[in-house]
Amino acid sequence: MKRIGTLLAAIAMANVICAETVSAQWTFSNGKSGQKAVVSAEGIFSTNLVKVNGLKYSGAQAVGSATLTKLQPVQEVSSPGEKGSVDFILIPCNGVSFTPTKVSFDCARYGTNGGNIDYAVAAGDEVPVILEKGIKPNRNNTGEVTSCQSSVSGITATNSTPLHLKIYIYNLGASKQIGLSNICIGGDVSGTAVEDTYCNFTLKISPEGAATVTQSPEGARFVQYTPLSLGMKINEGFRFIDWQDGHGTTLSTLKSFDFSIVGDTTIVVNCRQLPVMDRGCYDFIVPDDGTVKDALEMANNRTDATRRYRIFIRPGNHQMPASQTTTSLGNDGVEYPSPNNYVEQSNISFIGLDYKTTSFRNTLPQVYVDSKYGLQHPLEGNNPDALTINKGVTGTYFQGVTVKSDMKDATGRNAALKDYGDKTVFKDAALWGYQDTYVSNNSGGRFYFEGGLLRGRTDFLCGSGDVFYNGVELLMCAAGGKVTAPSNKKEYGYVFRNCKITGPADVNGKYTLGRPWGKGTPAAIYIDTEMEVIPSSLGWDEMGDGYPSRFAEYNSHHPDGSVVSLTGRKKTFLTTHTNNPVLTDEEAATYTIEAVMGSTDGWDPTLLTMQVKAPENVRLNGTTLSWDAAEGAIGYVVCAADTAVAFTCQTTCTVPDANGTYTVRSANEMGGLGEPSQSVSTSINPIVALPTTEQKVYSIGGTDVTGKTLHRGIYIVGRKKVVWGN
Repeated sequence: MKRIGTLLAAIAMANVICAETVSAQWTFSNGKSGQKAVVSAEGIFSTNLVKVNGLKYSGAQAVGSATLTKLQPVQEVSSPGEKGSVDFILIPCNGVSFTPTKVSFDCARYGTNGGNIDYAVAAGDEVPVILEKGIKPNRNNTGEVTSCQSSVSGITATNSTPLHLKIYIYNLGASKQIGLSNICIGGDVSGTAVEDTYCNFTLKISPEGAATVTQSPEGARFVQYTPLSLGMKINEGFRFIDWQDGHGTTLSTLKSFDFSIVGDTTIVVNCRQLPVMDRGCYDFIVPDDGTVKDALEMANNRTDATRRYRIFIRPGNHQMPASQTTTSLGNDGVEYPSPNNYVEQSNISFIGLDYKTTSFRNTLPQVYVDSKYGLQHPLEGNNPDALTINKGVTGTYFQGVTVKSDMKDATGRNAALKDYGDKTVFKDAALWGYQDTYVSNNSGGRFYFEGGLLRGRTDFLCGSGDVFYNGVELLMCAAGGKVTAPSNKKEYGYVFRNCKITGPADVNGKYTLGRPWGKGTPAAIYIDTEMEVIPSSLGWDEMGDGYPSRFAEYNSHHPDGSVVSLTGRKKTFLTTHTNNPVLTDEEAATYTIEAVMGSTDGWDPTLLTMQVKAPENVRLNGTTLSWDAAEGAIGYVVCAADTAVAFTCQTTCTVPDANGTYTVRSANEMGGLGEPSQSVSTSINPIVALPTTEQKVYSIGGTDVTGKTLHRGIYIVGRKKVVWGN
């Protein structure tokens, strides 16, 4: 907590001789912000307030005879900390000291088995003293709240060092709530209240309209030392720089900013306007407009999530920095900056030119510790995922990019993508990890992959819902692995059609196609799979007390087309649960995209992955490049040497070099790019012999001379000028 500003005194009250004991109680029962405590004696506290961090109010609900204010995480946190806390604050009057002796409150969980509470007290900026840890409140269906009470000693609060009762909420799902009520702080007071000091507060945005700012508590005049919290959401077309005081001094570069007001204070949220440029159909270009993390924040903060937000990522290995405000508790007991990145809004596209040249990853501390499993990352098992698609999010789209985990191989579970959403689509994209590379975490969800690559070793495709893998390369990176660990299916589970399994030579015969993560619900179906490396003869593996609904193959074959023998495939799990590992022709025919993805609403992801044809009649006149419109294109990307040099929604643009060679690619509705057009340049290309078939040949004047006897000279072949003759 920072204190900023200069002192300004204002008379607020007459001197009051303080009582010896006092209590402050928030009933906290109306489910909204702005709730105030009732204090047992006047003239003790100049003000009191409640601040929430990383939580949002979710109304009020009764449990038994108590009514509690419900709080819901903005995003789930796995350990106690400020990003997931409720802070009950008492500011003693000027001249008064308050020594708390006890605190108490009631709590409950709503509709969840998750959720823990720790609570602590602190005076001013001191390190909070933990009073109790790991509380698991009663669920609301028990009809009884959990009552917490602790004695406090050794802490004294004053006007300049307010008292904080911090209640930390963690391990609670982002759609679940914990309720609090009857928060009471009792203690002893001493001293004589004197005139309070009030401060004026001014908040400015530069340039005007660049951001939307939140302030808690609201107001423009506060008792000195009142803690204030500021937050901001950047508006489209701007980038956040920092918070500054009225003299231009930087106070913080984080998007949320807490401070205690001292004297009249002016705070400016300082932003800059992004350069006006033609981005074509894309809303954000990485790195021109900022990082992948910046792009994701802009997409998450937009007000209209029904409009698709398209992010174009230039070739390169891009890294998303770890959080500056949220931490994750490692297995070694150390708090590390959170490596997570969240897709919080629907209809976001991540687009690149080619997944082999364009990637982005999270940032993990490069720390590894010894464990019973060997060298492990301390965040293993604590959600170190590169990217998470939140619950309720639909329509996320990836094309031409690779998402990677920053964790080293064989050091723990390292998801590149954990997907709680629905109708996520991958087209010629890649996920790169080792264990749990892709986790489909919605049993009612549908997810579609077409082309591209998925890499890992242990259960690298795992989770719930229905997933259709269409023509995907499955890279088994090391021996001893399992491709899948499916769990609760929606209807069909994991369906692989026309996929190819690859890997190093030592993987051959030393992996399995999957194992069951659940009892009677897991399903994995492989149809027409090309196996450059084959699995073990059993083909499938056990997993604890799990057993499949169906694990089966059809027409698994070698690259030369010869059939892989399925006679030894596993037919029994846990000695009693039978499994038929081979599909009949009739059964295989039922696993279509239409059936698996269509469900009850007829969703067809192939309409989204359909590529727009390359533009035709591309021509270059000086630095002006033009082409004929491609049917269905919403925009175009002009490329030179595998790099995007221009974005436009028109059929003409200015290129940087009249002597360059260019291609044009059409963007579909999702922003995904089709094949490049024929290249065009102003250069003359010598050749040894002209084509005799297929390509047309024209004279420099445009006459069709295909098939005629040609003399030495310049001709046009495939829209290029060429020299004929020796």
